[in-house]
Amino acid sequence: MYALNTLATRRATPDDDMTVAALWRKSWASANSWATELAPLEVWLERVRAEFRAPPKEMVLSLDEQGGVNGFMVIDLLRGYVDQLFIDTDFQGHGLGGALLDVACQRMPHGWTLHVGRANMGAQRFYAQYGLSRGALSLDPKSGRERLAYRWNSDSEFKSF
Repeated sequence: MYALNTLATRRATPDDDMTVAALWRKSWASANSWATELAPLEVWLERVRAEFRAPPKEMVLSLDEQGGVNGFMVIDLLRGYVDQLFIDTDFQGHGLGGALLDVACQRMPHGWTLHVGRANMGAQRFYAQYGLSRGALSLDPKSGRERLAYRWNSDSEFKSF
């Protein structure tokens, strides 16, 4: 298990975009096994460049002992929003997601929200275990799929993994 004090993180640079795109594609496919088609890696790379690099967003990478990227989180500090959180499938279950959320709590101490696909039961269990409050059901404006809001408040119990 990782803890916040042992998790190595850094801000992403444009040189990381291909690695992030590949990790995102792999992790998304694992979480959405119902999907019958998966866009080519180049499409994911373009989305990383267009969606994750647009100010005021910040991409935080989690790193393994050799400095390789094993997870990432995209946060919007102005909106208090965790836009993306993905962990490489080979590293899931080791506390990296919780440690990245700990970083979100530090960076956005007044609270933050995120959305998760309604069909993604694994992520819903993870967010509930972390201590997030479940909110309203809505439609994702890009995909049209149902999604659930989750919220962390500064007065919520801080659950570090």
